[in-house]
Amino acid sequence: MEPGAQAPGWWSRWWRQWEHRLAQPQSYQWARSHWYTRWLVRRRTNQLFGWMSGFVQSQVLLASVRLGLLDRLADAPRTARELGLLLSVPEHPLRCLLDSGVAMGLYKCNRAGVYRLGGAGHVLRSQPGITAMIEHNHLLYADMSEPDAFLRRRDPGRMGQYWTYAHDTDAARAAQPGAHDMVRYSGLMDASQGFVITEILDHFPFEDHHRVLDIGCGKGRFMTALAERHTHLSVQLFDLPAVVDLAAQRLAQAQLMSRAQCVGGSFISDPLPVGADLVTLVRVLHDHDDATVLALLRKVWQTLPSGGRVMVAEPMRLPQGQGEVVDPYFHFYLLAMGAGRLRSPQEIAQLLQQSGFTGVEQVPTAMPIHAQIVTAQKIGVNPND
Repeated sequence: MEPGAQAPGWWSRWWRQWEHRLAQPQSYQWARSHWYTRWLVRRRTNQLFGWMSGFVQSQVLLASVRLGLLDRLADAPRTARELGLLLSVPEHPLRCLLDSGVAMGLYKCNRAGVYRLGGAGHVLRSQPGITAMIEHNHLLYADMSEPDAFLRRRDPGRMGQYWTYAHDTDAARAAQPGAHDMVRYSGLMDASQGFVITEILDHFPFEDHHRVLDIGCGKGRFMTALAERHTHLSVQLFDLPAVVDLAAQRLAQAQLMSRAQCVGGSFISDPLPVGADLVTLVRVLHDHDDATVLALLRKVWQTLPSGGRVMVAEPMRLPQGQGEVVDPYFHFYLLAMGAGRLRSPQEIAQLLQQSGFTGVEQVPTAMPIHAQIVTAQKIGVNPND
């Protein structure tokens, strides 16, 4: 049980004992034969089978993306034979892929054997950020193909080689244009950031601020959307030089440079821009270990004026019972990166408090699966002011 968590009540304790009894082999036949317990047996069975089949479902997604099935079926409904000729894939294995997609809701198939996009397929096709992550995740699955060896490994695997910036302590080398595929990394983060941006813009009160500094801005998608929605704000963007140049290009295309300042540097070794009354850290902290996070947050505290705020927005651990799908993914994704970890909002709050911030609050979001928000305030002045 996490620090500060309440002990389970009598109902929770009774329910756990009841579930435990039903899970015993001698109780299985009895439980599945009665209508008032059969639903629980089915739920547990489906849950276990879902865990076992999760990898196969991820590969159905990956094959659909790589073969371009979503686009082909968006153009026109087609049979497996027609698609096989178009894609140079034998009809029988392609039909297995299509029928698996039907079961997952990606496709629909009529009695004549004609396939078209299903509801989930339309959603997937409309979200390039999701398809980019589906393609990218093959690195994670390659690293985890032998999970016991993965847990014992000390050197970075394929994911660690992709995210070398996260565990490279040589800030000068990481800041070189193109070093460690930073531009490619920023492109992936940019493509997958839309859902996070929506949660932030819809739930955080930017009306209370005047100038916002975004650390780790990437290609500037968040700051561009923020400046477009809140025209009273001026924005500052900070990232490695090769990356912040891409952000400047986006802001210039949106005709927002009159309210923007783009600064290149490493938050590990370079000073942060000054003048902002709000600092945002969007999907930054979970990439780094506690020592690096504490050093960054203390730097942010020094940069802000008294009364200024910091906002942290990223995937965080969900309450017990709600994170079955999300938490395992991020735990192992960040482990494969070679640095950082998935933290709870309470752990983020503790790091903020250790850095000197007060008034820590969690801002509710509509979709915590995409991002949770924690904010805090600086009270007091710097010793040298």
